[in-house]
Amino acid sequence: CLGRGGSDFSAGILANALDADALELWKDVDGFMSADPKAVEDAKLLKSLSYSEAEELGYLGAKILHPRTIVPLREKNIKAVVKNILKPGQEGTVISSFKEEKENIVKSIAIQKNIAVVQLKSASIVGLPGALTQIFSALSTNEINVDLVSTSEAGVSLTIGQTDVEKARNALENCPLAFESIAFDEDVAMIGIIGEGMKGKTGITGKIFGALGDAEINIEMISQGSTEINLSIVVKEHDAEKAVKVIHKKFT
Repeated sequence: CLGRGGSDFSAGILANALDADALELWKDVDGFMSADPKAVEDAKLLKSLSYSEAEELGYLGAKILHPRTIVPLREKNIKAVVKNILKPGQEGTVISSFKEEKENIVKSIAIQKNIAVVQLKSASIVGLPGALTQIFSALSTNEINVDLVSTSEAGVSLTIGQTDVEKARNALENCPLAFESIAFDEDVAMIGIIGEGMKGKTGITGKIFGALGDAEINIEMISQGSTEINLSIVVKEHDAEKAVKVIHKKFT
């Protein structure tokens, strides 16, 4: 079994091997959207995405395209076209090396549910070399994937899949570090805000925080991606769809 996205990844490898001009991926959706249409009624079709934008959306839960598909395409600058098999006449979404910076900065907003936030607190980790290494080692040994990480002097917050909560609890309780507290919050969801136009732009985080604050939505955790084209925030799960609507209205 190829698993989720296995056919897309295989198609990407084949396109690379054949030096194809383009890869067409036929789905049961029109293409990538500015948000999940189930959450945002006026979500718009995205005519183009950069390789990085498509990857980030894939990692953040958009099930249209597995992010690993992009790797062999980027290697030979092969564009991908995502189209709807039920509407072959529509143009769909083109994924390529072209980095379009929209005037309104944000291109798409994704929701990832079924996650949990792990909060670790201990004064003993302040200034301790290798503290994060020990935490990640304990989790990786138990095959637990970490998505977001946020740190302070005496604390670490990270997100994992809900199905890994008990494994993570056991792994961290047996970690050599002496934690004062280990807390899990499963009533959360992650919102990913994506756009090439976000890179190097000032004030974006403030606008997002302001919009969510006006809507009385509290932010539990925040993480900026290394590519600088995505910002991920964690909110309570019951606020997730409201948060997406608020951000979508502000930026699209």
